Amino acid sequence: MSIGEKLKKAREKMGLSFNEIQDAIKIRSKYLEALENDDFDVIPGEAYVRAFIKSYGNHLGLNGDELLEEYRILKEEEEKILLEEDEEENNKGGHELFQNKTLISIIIAVIILLILAILIYNIGLLNNSMNELEVSQPVENNFQVRNLVEQYDFPEKANNLPKEERENNEEDNFSGLIVENSQEILEETLKNIDIIITERSWIQVHADGEKVFEGILDKGENKEIAYQENVSMKIGNAAGVQVRKDDEILGPWGMRGEVIEKIID
Repeated sequence: MSIGEKLKKAREKMGLSFNEIQDAIKIRSKYLEALENDDFDVIPGEAYVRAFIKSYGNHLGLNGDELLEEYRILKEEEEKILLEEDEEENNKGGHELFQNKTLISIIIAVIILLILAILIYNIGLLNNSMNELEVSQPVENNFQVRNLVEQYDFPEKANNLPKEERENNEEDNFSGLIVENSQEILEETLKNIDIIITERSWIQVHADGEKVFEGILDKGENKEIAYQENVSMKIGNAAGVQVRKDDEILGPWGMRGEVIEKIID
């Protein structure tokens, strides 16, 4: 029998409703129902799950500590299954990666061989051209042949490299200017808020859609958040969290133990 089944059986045996239990132990009825359905993900935060299981179990005359131990074993089994699945996926991915690396290595080797063959062929043609030029022209004109060969071999070195270096330097300077200006613009558009904790609470914070914090904060702790568009917060204790924005205090937005979501522009 699962944890939820035990809780449901005990509640029905005592003839209690969710609302009656909510008034008695101050846990919202939707979380009590989630516990009976073993749907622990509905509850915001692992610490709240454990606290709710123990409190609910004790209220129904069950052993809250034994229920917590069952929950701990359940979580360990879930983590073990996830680890095994990850390991199986990694092994599969590693085999595929090995096959891909082998194929890539073969392709690279073939390309290198083709390049070497082309180079050898071109060098042979070049040597033949040089020999023909040396035979057909007087010895005193050999330096002209060498100049011709050098220009044939290294046209980029003789003509293009200085131009490319100039273009690269101009691109580097322009890119550096763009980075500096972008950084200054970003710093000017950033906004800040201070999250003020007046009572211990779990909180999850997203800045511009990206999660920047999740955890439990104690009374007196502050959290500074920088953002551009907005900050969204999921608060486990609505009465225990305030926000300071532009010297203005916002909140609290609910009652103690109430879970809310709030967006700050």
